[in-house]
Amino acid sequence: VLETTGMTIGNDPEFAHQLARFTNLHVRVSIKGTNPSEYSQLTGANEASYELPYRALGHLIDAGVSCNACLSLSFSTQSGLNDAKRRLAKIRPGLLKSLETWRAERGGEIDYFVIGRKAFQYMDRRDFNIVRYLAEPGLEAMDYAQSAMVGRMLTSEFTGGDYREVCVLYSAFESMVKYVPTVVPFLPIGGGDAAGDGTAAVGDPLLEPDAETIFEHLVPRYLETRVYNALLEALTSEYASRRFAMKNATEAANDMQDALRGVYNRKRQESITKDLLDIVGGSEALR
Repeated sequence: VLETTGMTIGNDPEFAHQLARFTNLHVRVSIKGTNPSEYSQLTGANEASYELPYRALGHLIDAGVSCNACLSLSFSTQSGLNDAKRRLAKIRPGLLKSLETWRAERGGEIDYFVIGRKAFQYMDRRDFNIVRYLAEPGLEAMDYAQSAMVGRMLTSEFTGGDYREVCVLYSAFESMVKYVPTVVPFLPIGGGDAAGDGTAAVGDPLLEPDAETIFEHLVPRYLETRVYNALLEALTSEYASRRFAMKNATEAANDMQDALRGVYNRKRQESITKDLLDIVGGSEALR
């Protein structure tokens, strides 16, 4: 993970293209304050350089580098914060996507069905309206059959008239260092591309058995598969995050071991050299 204020990358996009060569790199761009005046008061820098972190984010995204923004607040006003969020959203709409942002945009009362201990702890501390916590089996032990049960439960809640819309929120896996908070509509099912481009089909489609029977079997499998896919991606993101953290920890430990081994070898060599000098000095004194 590379921490930067974005000054150099924002001034020269070539640096972003050079960083793109590193496949396991993630860049976090720190933005001080929510406007040029606040930035200048916090850092003492020229107000004009406030634009550079935003440019850096744009250059990194264009170069295909995994990145995120870290907005540092101090005496920021709510209007200033909203302006900064709008600027970040213009760079890439998903840059600010999070559970809290999604909840604020939706407004109103939202019920949550939660899978996973960490998700439950996170939401419980923040007063989310948790209707059901699916504690068993754990996320790591959940297979397709159990995912299908979750899909049927959500479908039952929707068809029972309790909810007008059901969405699935999870971490989508994109790379070893990039996991994107994602919200996908679950029910009702949208038409998507089914309507086509408006061109009339030639002839009548032949369905065997009838369309109602086909969709009665197909739609439930489709919904179950969507739940299973979301769980797999969330679990993959979790494993990738753990692996990346352990890889960094292992590399740091190896570096420390090499440094300590170097110190030990130098001390050992110094001791051997000192002993040899003492022996040689004593030998010369006896002559």
